[in-house]
Amino acid sequence: SLITLTNLGVVMYPSVHTICISRIINVLCSGFLIITTQSIIGDLFSGNNQKDNNNGHGKDQMGAVLGRQAALISSGFLFGSLLGGRLTEYGERIAYSVAAIFSALAALNAAFRMTDTLDLTSSSSVAVVAAADESKALDWTSLKKALLEAPLSSIQLLFHYGSHMRTLALLLLLQSAPMYMGDVFQVFAKEEWGLKPTDFGKIVALFGVLGIVSNTTLSLIVKQMGLRTFSLFAIVSSLFFPMTAIFTNNYRNVLIAGSIGLYSGAQKVGTTTAITSLANERGIPQGQLQGEKASMLALLKIGCPVIYSALYLKGKEWSMSMNDTEGNKLALQMIMGKFGKKMPFVLNCILGVIAFIVTWQNM
Repeated sequence: SLITLTNLGVVMYPSVHTICISRIINVLCSGFLIITTQSIIGDLFSGNNQKDNNNGHGKDQMGAVLGRQAALISSGFLFGSLLGGRLTEYGERIAYSVAAIFSALAALNAAFRMTDTLDLTSSSSVAVVAAADESKALDWTSLKKALLEAPLSSIQLLFHYGSHMRTLALLLLLQSAPMYMGDVFQVFAKEEWGLKPTDFGKIVALFGVLGIVSNTTLSLIVKQMGLRTFSLFAIVSSLFFPMTAIFTNNYRNVLIAGSIGLYSGAQKVGTTTAITSLANERGIPQGQLQGEKASMLALLKIGCPVIYSALYLKGKEWSMSMNDTEGNKLALQMIMGKFGKKMPFVLNCILGVIAFIVTWQNM
């Protein structure tokens, strides 16, 4: 509903300020919605169908559900971007009017069809509500403490729930890092492959379609292969794109390799399912878990573009300096001269290999 109101605000008063406010609220609320839906999915698979959960089928079913959710989210981003680009040709009012309609339909769907999995009748929930009702004044000291401690939630999964949860959290970081290259990949495509923005847009659209296909068919494949085997298969699939980018300068070959490795976008489903299942076994509230996981990935999303850009710029510098060297070149000089600019893809390959080993030993 809040997203709908901000979109209507832009329709009524279109300006840079209202658009910026709308964007901020849309991003914040979208993050809340993703955390909420993943919490509900985790709750639905905790306690219910315990027999299936014990023999492993529950995890496979949860993985299939999370795969379908990822496919729907990818579809929304892809078709939303295409539709938004076309509607903006007719002005901001039209684009935001359609966005308001979609968000209003989503609010109605949540109001009448979404099931609340939080048991408000439990003693702990009643105690929390009662304590909130008895509180007459806002405790500013507690609020300040909570705000200061909020960034620490990004490392809760790594240190507060035991070694197995820490291993799964590190695996999720390894799998997520290549997806957060940021603008480095676009700069590389422009500088090294000579792609124009329109051509790069086609690459993004292609990977969006591949993500939809992989996550949609995941539910069928997981039932046959099992979650662990599928995760290993998806990690191997993710190596096709960076390895081809390292050894060729033809971006069409890279796109073919990326198409062959289409299940790379679904590799996190197994890890996410394992984390959710482990939290259920240990009684960790799903809302708390999903919030801490989102904080951890948000921190990674901030740091990865810095790391990848530094690798690309330093590798490009190494490549130019080594190519300028005259006379007999050492093996290292030859390697850096040829592959220096492709260090971000080298890092992706290293992360993929480590992720494969961790998955093989711990899932």
